[in-house]
This record gives sequence, C-alpha cells and structure tokens, in this order.
Amino acid sequence: SRGHLVHGFLRGQASAHDYLRQLLPHCADYNPFNLLLWDGDQLLGLESRHARIVVLAPGLGGVSNEIGR
Repeated sequence: SRGHLVHGFLRGQASAHDYLRQLLPHCADYNPFNLLLWDGDQLLGLESRHARIVVLAPGLGGVSNEIGR
C-alpha cells in the first residue's frame, strides 16, 4: 500500500533524494500519488503520474491534486 512508502522512509537511513530515486521505478506499482519527504536537509516531492522528483525551494508554496489539462 502507498502508506508503506512513508513508513519505509521513516524507518530507513536513506536521504529523501536517495529514497525517492529508489522508488521511481516502482511508481506504476501503486495508484497515483504525491509523496512529500523532508530529511532535515531538503524537502522533495515525488509525482508518481510523471515519475519525477520535484525539489521544493525554501519559501511559501502549495501542493494540489489537480490534474493538468
């Protein structure tokens, strides 16, 4: 389940970037999801629909589940 993705990160030792890189090839194994991870250094997101890692810059921002047209 997608809930295990958060658990796997929190229980592991990998940085957010390394964890998401390892997860990329498995995105299609799950229903679509967005995953945000903070490892104390970087805030990163994973968009499973596009199998891409997004680096979120410091400051204010927003996250949406809106599907682009």
